[in-house]
Amino acid sequence: MSLRDTFGLRSCFNTVLRMWNPSGARATVQGVFHPSYRSLQAQAAAMLGQKDLSIIKGGGGEFERHPSKDSAEFGLRDGAHILETAAKISQDTRKLHEAGVTIDLVDLWQGRTHDPFSIAAITGTAALALWTLRAVPSPHKAHQMAQGIWASRHHTECLSA
Repeated sequence: MSLRDTFGLRSCFNTVLRMWNPSGARATVQGVFHPSYRSLQAQAAAMLGQKDLSIIKGGGGEFERHPSKDSAEFGLRDGAHILETAAKISQDTRKLHEAGVTIDLVDLWQGRTHDPFSIAAITGTAALALWTLRAVPSPHKAHQMAQGIWASRHHTECLSA
């Protein structure tokens, strides 16, 4: 795994480990840096028997939605290949990870600080995971659900395991 530090890019091991599903989760998410690999990753996942998967071009290859960009979702639903586009959810044009800008996630979570861009990144990423799990039928409905979950995050009586 530390070959990334040596070569300055991911090795095949990084990619293989992202696809590894030792617990047999029924749905998985992946981020890729190179957009041309999204379809290839979905094909490989189908060959491995994966049924429900979402793949996005994430910042640094992570599964993290950039809220001010349209997001192309590649993947699988019931083993069939899908391609869906989720519209941008923020007009803010800053980078996903601005150099020198830190966000205190504890303060954000607890409501002591308010950063609409960061909240949109969180809810947008959560929405894609909810959509992958087929909690709702579309990325748009998933985003509405994720916003509701974020808004009620301090109301633990309405949460269940």
